[in-house]
Amino acid sequence: MTHEPGSCRACWQPCFAEPRPGTAFCSACWLLLAAHPAGRVRAAVASRADVPLDVLEDLAEDMHAPVAYDARARLEKLTADQNHTEDRWGSEH
Repeated sequence: MTHEPGSCRACWQPCFAEPRPGTAFCSACWLLLAAHPAGRVRAAVASRADVPLDVLEDLAEDMHAPVAYDARARLEKLTADQNHTEDRWGSEH
């Protein structure tokens, strides 16, 4: 599989389970995608805007360095954005 999860019905089977709130996939699918043998698929998961924090944290420890670096960079950006919001408003919103 050489393209993003869910982008091709010939390669990706649809899941009819309830997706996690604010995301496109259910919890089981997120875990399976994060553990996919192809680094390119895991990298696509790490780059999604709707990737859950726990999945992103797992991908930050990925054995494929580019996946881990991308996930860590996303985590750092999310943390910086959250800190900026907290500093701006004095509390988390």
